[in-house]
Amino acid sequence: MKVAFTEIGGCGGCSLSFFRASPELTPNWDLAYHPLQLNTGKIPETAEVFFISGAICAQDGERVELLKRIRANAKTVIAFGSCAAVGGIMRFFVRGVREPRAWQSTHLPLGEFINCDLAALGCPPPPQSITRVLYRLSAPKKDGVNPYAKLSKITHLSCFDLLDDIVNPKLCIGCGSCQASCPTLAIQIIDGVPEFIVERCIRCGLCYARCPQVIKKWKKEAE
Repeated sequence: MKVAFTEIGGCGGCSLSFFRASPELTPNWDLAYHPLQLNTGKIPETAEVFFISGAICAQDGERVELLKRIRANAKTVIAFGSCAAVGGIMRFFVRGVREPRAWQSTHLPLGEFINCDLAALGCPPPPQSITRVLYRLSAPKKDGVNPYAKLSKITHLSCFDLLDDIVNPKLCIGCGSCQASCPTLAIQIIDGVPEFIVERCIRCGLCYARCPQVIKKWKKEAE
């Protein structure tokens, strides 16, 4: 199966994470494109599985059209990283007061422009998540919830969503998964309850996606 990776926008962390996982992909997957490893000068638009990282500028018509062409030709599109999946830290990039330029304008996750099949969160996602999502793609479970597919339909996540859906309804069990997953130490468990330092939240969504109570909630909704 031919796999490709490209970065629509972002800091390059997701691209590096994917590069680190490349040796594990080569025995079973044909890596057709990666800007750090196989930069042929032209992004292929016919790969069966296409990983795309970075949020996209709503005013950047050229990249929006590229994204739509990839979607039209790829069998599976995977939003890789929190920026691509839910906006992440790039949601803080807003239009300035001067004449707007592409890099000053609103950045949105891929799901605002195309339908993504799967999504992997992280800032950046660990290399292991690449093999996990590909395994789930090649050997999907017939029962239960596919979290990668579920996340692909969500276009924004932050600690506020965890607060609204789990903590405030008294569903939290104080397990500490949210605290352990937060890359900016924006969550502390105090007296068995998460406390959020909202100024540190980069909207990566990991606290929400890794909460066991959220998974239970998704499974109940799927019944």
